[in-house]
Amino acid sequence: MHINAAGSYSPAMHELPEDIFMNTSLFVDHKESCFSSTADILVPLEKGLLPTENYKGEIGDLILGKIKGRTSDSEITVFKNVGIAIQDLITA
Repeated sequence: MHINAAGSYSPAMHELPEDIFMNTSLFVDHKESCFSSTADILVPLEKGLLPTENYKGEIGDLILGKIKGRTSDSEITVFKNVGIAIQDLITA
């Protein structure tokens, strides 16, 4: 299973259940932005519900082959993005 989460982008907004990261692999668009500006990441971090080993890396590194994506059929992955202007521009 894979989950894309692109709706929340501020410390007051979240769209994912707080405990989702306990059993998933997390990929983000930009680590600094995601780990400082969205409740989807901030709240689980505060509550100890996002184990550091579950954070796998940024989507750019995945695309470039610097990190691995999903490694098994049973792995659940989450992609969280908050919107990075240059990535939006390139995609458009």
